[in-house]
Amino acid sequence: ELYKISPRKTVVIHPAASSFFKPVLQEQREKIKEKYCEGKEYFFCKVIDDQVVLINLLKAFSQFKKMQKSGMKFLFATNFSGKASSFMQSFATYKYREDVILLNNLSEEETALITASAYAAVIPFSNEETMITVLEALQSGVPAIVSENAAVKEITGEASLYSDITNPKDTGEKLMRIYIDENLRTQLAERGKQVAPSYSSQKTAELLLQAILQVVK
Repeated sequence: ELYKISPRKTVVIHPAASSFFKPVLQEQREKIKEKYCEGKEYFFCKVIDDQVVLINLLKAFSQFKKMQKSGMKFLFATNFSGKASSFMQSFATYKYREDVILLNNLSEEETALITASAYAAVIPFSNEETMITVLEALQSGVPAIVSENAAVKEITGEASLYSDITNPKDTGEKLMRIYIDENLRTQLAERGKQVAPSYSSQKTAELLLQAILQVVK
């Protein structure tokens, strides 16, 4: 409206997940679980550098552990630098620290394998990078617990489980729900597989080409 451009001349192109992210065979899942989590199932959260958000997720995991005495792990892919020393001091006294794995500097290929092998992905942010991370999980056939956000809902609809990530109690309840309700977990994974192709890298490239051709007509 500001630039008086007709809506007919605009095309919305959403971000796309890398083709590395895809479902894996059960044998591969077991290898990843053995490599990182002693063969146990795990929740996975990718790229956390916000210590406040990470602490809230650890509190949520504590809520989960209190409700469910299981061997479930929580694996985080972080990009912490030296500024995380204060967090690490706090983490040293965290009750369930033996069930939390912090990984740094993962390759995209390894991140894709870890994502596809997770019991569920936990995605706490609401920005463009989050959109891609959500699509990576859906494309991998993994159910996702995501921060409640209009932009995410527009894309994933009922293919994700929404949570107030700032509220550890709510997130802990969502972790519990997706853990005990196998039907819900299966439904979310299947819905995600249906949604993901609409936001693949191939689909994004097709939309971009259409937009370019529309401009040069």
